[in-house]
This record gives sequence, C-alpha cells and structure tokens, in this order.
Amino acid sequence: MTTPSTVFDPARFSGCAPLFPLPNTVLFPQMSLPLHLFEPRYRQMAEDALRGERLIAMALPLPDGEMEADDRPAIHEMTCLGEIAAEEKLPNGRYNIILRGLFRAVVIEEVPGDTPYRVGRLELYKDFYPRDGLIDRDARRHELLLGLHRLFQQTDVRSLVATLMQSAIPLGILCDIMAALLRTDAETKQQILEEVDVDQRSELMAMQLKRACLAAGVPAGSAASKAQFSLN
Repeated sequence: MTTPSTVFDPARFSGCAPLFPLPNTVLFPQMSLPLHLFEPRYRQMAEDALRGERLIAMALPLPDGEMEADDRPAIHEMTCLGEIAAEEKLPNGRYNIILRGLFRAVVIEEVPGDTPYRVGRLELYKDFYPRDGLIDRDARRHELLLGLHRLFQQTDVRSLVATLMQSAIPLGILCDIMAALLRTDAETKQQILEEVDVDQRSELMAMQLKRACLAAGVPAGSAASKAQFSLN
C-alpha cells in the first residue's frame, strides 16, 4: 500500500468531498477504517479522491431504508471526513484503502454533478469544551479509562487500552476511541458522533460503558474509585 506525504490542513480544504453512504458503519476522528471498494462508482470515487485531496466523508444512511426524492438513500447530516491514509489498487481495478478520520463534518448540501457517486459541501466541526463545564473532566476521563481497562483487559486491544491509560489523551478523543471500540449499534455510534459538546459526549459514553460492563459482568469505573487506579 502507498501512503500520503502531506498532512491535512483544514484551512486549505476545498469544502467539498465525496460522500460514501455505508450501512452499519460510523467512522470517528482519529480512528482508521479499512475499506474494500468494488462497485464501479466507488472505484471511480477512490480514483478521483486520490487525484485530488484524498478525502472521503463516511455517511450513515438513515434507518428503515428511508430514500430521498431521487431514490438515493437518505443519510444523517453529520458525517466524518476521512483521509485516505493508504491505498492499494488491485489487478481487477478494485481498491483496498484505509480511511483515517479527521473531522466531524455536516453536509450543508449535496453538490450536483456528473460523477457516479455523491458529493457534499461540508462544514467541519472541532470538539467543543464548554468554559463552564458541568462535569469534572479529569474524574470523567479516569472513570472511562478504568471501565475500558476492566472491559478489555482480556482482549486483543488491551495493549491499546494500557497505552491510553498512560497518556494524556483529551477527553473528546478518548470518547471517540471508546465509541469505535464498544460493540454498540450504528445509530448509537451516530448519536455519539453528532455530539460536538465533549461533556455531553462523555455522558453518553459513560452510559454506554456501564451498559457494556454490565453485559460483560465486570464493574464499571467511577470517579470515586480513583484511589484504586492501576494497570493490574
């Protein structure tokens, strides 16, 4: 696979990117998504993206198969703009790509054109940290990390969890990583993606983590348990 040599600069973003509606799939910023593109329209999408800004916005179709007036699947307005971090063109013309999430992005409008795939005009969103937050973010971060450690300590991602526990990762990014890791349905993940307010997003993640821990039969973390925080 080949990889890009430049770093995405939002100030240079054209404002438009291909839209890739994919059922049951939600991409989050900082996370990577492997994709195998076999439909001709999406192979063309990959080729055009690679010749341009290397960007694709992952969009979740609305539930129940809702369609737009032109018989295209209706999508959630909040998407995740991703950059093709690596690509491989196969002999049969198909593509394997790795899409790395960059920013939350709202589809302002779809841009008409002659491409076989959809294109959207996007507005990028950064994480919002309220000045007068209603939560103790350090305590919430600890609560989420402890619950994550307990939930995944016997899995293949335990090394990632250990790294997160030793890092100073921002609460918003931590929530996005957790949302990608937890086995929740796509609509729940979409709800988390749509929450730009980090404090509110962490509330959603705390609730989902408690449900996951309860289902797995392990105790969730809590702010009150900070004294027992360890990697054991």
